[in-house]
Amino acid sequence: MEANGFPIPKRYHYVKSLESNKRYFIKPKNGVGSIGARQAKGSEITDFEHLVVQEICHESEFTTECFFHDGKIATVTRERIVAKAGVCVKTRIFHSPYFEAIAERFARLAQPPKCFNLQFMKNAQGDFVITDVNLRLAGGASLSYAAGWDEISALAKVMMGKPTEEIFEMLPKQVSEQYIVRQYSDIVTQRNKPTMAFDFDGTLLDSRSRHITVLNDILKERHLSLKTDDLIAYKRSNRNTRQFLVAKGLDESVAQDIHKEWIKRIEDERYLEEDRLYDHAHSMLETYAQTYDCILISARNNRDGFFRQVQRLGLEPYFKGCFVVPSNTATPHAKATLLIEHNVCLFIGDTLSDYQAACEAKVTFQHVNTGFHDEALLKSYVPTFNKPILS
Repeated sequence: MEANGFPIPKRYHYVKSLESNKRYFIKPKNGVGSIGARQAKGSEITDFEHLVVQEICHESEFTTECFFHDGKIATVTRERIVAKAGVCVKTRIFHSPYFEAIAERFARLAQPPKCFNLQFMKNAQGDFVITDVNLRLAGGASLSYAAGWDEISALAKVMMGKPTEEIFEMLPKQVSEQYIVRQYSDIVTQRNKPTMAFDFDGTLLDSRSRHITVLNDILKERHLSLKTDDLIAYKRSNRNTRQFLVAKGLDESVAQDIHKEWIKRIEDERYLEEDRLYDHAHSMLETYAQTYDCILISARNNRDGFFRQVQRLGLEPYFKGCFVVPSNTATPHAKATLLIEHNVCLFIGDTLSDYQAACEAKVTFQHVNTGFHDEALLKSYVPTFNKPILS
């Protein structure tokens, strides 16, 4: 800029060139925007290697927006009257032949992009100097657009190969002097539905036959013959496989051993293949998805098997998120944590564990009575328990 005779602020390169009590403008040489830009006394400045040190320039600040195409330039100038967070919000807009002549000479020498802007302030002698060169659209471009200076349409016409005369019609030379205020408004960009959650096993997924099949396979391997078609009915009162086997007359230690093996196998892929959705699952999901964003929460130890099952059954489109928690004594708390994190307002499940999670998270709970814990069990814990949505 200096070599080509453009007016720029006076710069300082050595400590000895500074007056100790005089204030100067400094900013990082390798900087971003206005980060690190400030005033400092000469006695405070020593790092000339990393800082630009200039004379202080004075307001007002003028931005000349420039459009350069086919050797021709159009400009409009804005005087910054009020700025917030570094962005002009009140401005005076006009056409300046003086600033345009500087911009045109700059464009012919530098060959900048089609849209660029130069910023001017006055130095200590009251002369205009260039304080900024921005090879981009100006941050306040919308203010100039409001005055009738339309760079975006001009760019569009360039890309469409329109004639130069038609392009510059978007950029009137004699923009009438006017004042423009930028009015900020709060705009809703996305309004989410309330979020609800579904339990998986026993709520949407009918896995009852899997529970029986796994037990029958283990009993067969051990040459034991027991009637197991009442296993699910037995479990619906919050009792487990070990207790079921003891009730059938097996020794406690044998029942415990079979129970451990049953837990190991219950989520094996070959058994998960037996699971099917309840008849009500799709219609229930479609109904709730009209009003809610839905998430799915399952207590499983075979995480990958869960996600493969969700995909195989075509459930992914219904849910904005699917989550797995470990199946153990801490399951209710883990589910409650997810309910809180996702701001869930309604939880649909089938077990006492699901109800306990909803209570901890202070979430409305709806019981599906076709799963692993029946309504009578939950009412034994809470006499005023909600009527189930499906029986």
